[in-house]
Amino acid sequence: MGIRRNLVKKKPVKKAVPHGVPVIHNNVQLRSGLEKSCYQALVKAGITFKYEDDTFVLQDKFTSSGVSYQLYKRMMTYDDAQALGINARFKDKKKAKYVYQFGEVTNNLRAITIKPDFSCLDKDTKTGWVIETKGLYTEEYLLKLRIFKHWWTVNGWNIDYFAPNNITNINKCITIIKQKYYEKI
Repeated sequence: MGIRRNLVKKKPVKKAVPHGVPVIHNNVQLRSGLEKSCYQALVKAGITFKYEDDTFVLQDKFTSSGVSYQLYKRMMTYDDAQALGINARFKDKKKAKYVYQFGEVTNNLRAITIKPDFSCLDKDTKTGWVIETKGLYTEEYLLKLRIFKHWWTVNGWNIDYFAPNNITNINKCITIIKQKYYEKI
């Protein structure tokens, strides 16, 4: 008589969440524990920096021509969904939730921006470094990084970009920054 292995249910594997848990350190609201570790390491190394102070507009906002029909999400209540003839599942019929629909969407598109976590930039010479702590590299992040690299190349910047995903890599970034920017004679 064999053991029936299919009767034992496996626990579902939790997927990594692409964002951290916000923390406050030295009266600064940081977005994750990894940012906190980077902040502490930069301070300990005596490196001057700005936290989320520089914003780069990679593509301006615009209104596209033509009509776009696609899937979009909209916040609505159970009653709103029923009135529109949408058969959406609501766990709590009293709470609003996002419901996906297919239809015409607005052609007003927001600007694509990037705001590095830590930076030290000289805007006159267009040089410096930025650190963007990333625990998880998402497809959106990788695409935005590629656009950012193109932007700084086209606009004549010479930026050292660091994207550490753990404390070991943060320490490597700090070593490189100290050698390149602080050990000059």
